[in-house]
Amino acid sequence: MYLYFDTPEIISITEIDNGPQQADFFSSLAELIPVGTILGVGCYAPDPQVQAWFATLPLLEVPDDFNFRREFEIYREDYPSGGAFYLAATNENLATLVRLAKAVGSPELLSDHVIGFIRQPLFSFHDWDEMLISLEIGSEKVAAFCRRLDVTYKRIRNPQLL
Repeated sequence: MYLYFDTPEIISITEIDNGPQQADFFSSLAELIPVGTILGVGCYAPDPQVQAWFATLPLLEVPDDFNFRREFEIYREDYPSGGAFYLAATNENLATLVRLAKAVGSPELLSDHVIGFIRQPLFSFHDWDEMLISLEIGSEKVAAFCRRLDVTYKRIRNPQLL
């Protein structure tokens, strides 16, 4: 799940560890994202309790630029319970993601990819490798998010436009 950013520069964070920091990541997201954000969580092989929670989420209509459900269908035979799941980034949903991150035996049983958007991409985190963040978020919010996770960020040329 890669979101496309069309700006010449973006913010990059490369130090977030999917293992021990996954719960911290989800608990810190409220520092970063504006009200009304939709999260997309991509997971190939969710833990049964994660799968059960995903099944309770309403099926949100997602604009094509942010909709990765089709991409997961390609892997349906190998990962029958996987998919791209979309949810409002409410305090309740973020708390559930934190609880599930603490409960699963391995981080990829909750998420392989996480994106956030409203009408434009806000952030994209593919394979927990590099988190790309829109400059629209604002440096104060990014700095607060990074302080909570004890990581650093940098403003870079957008690698998607190179």
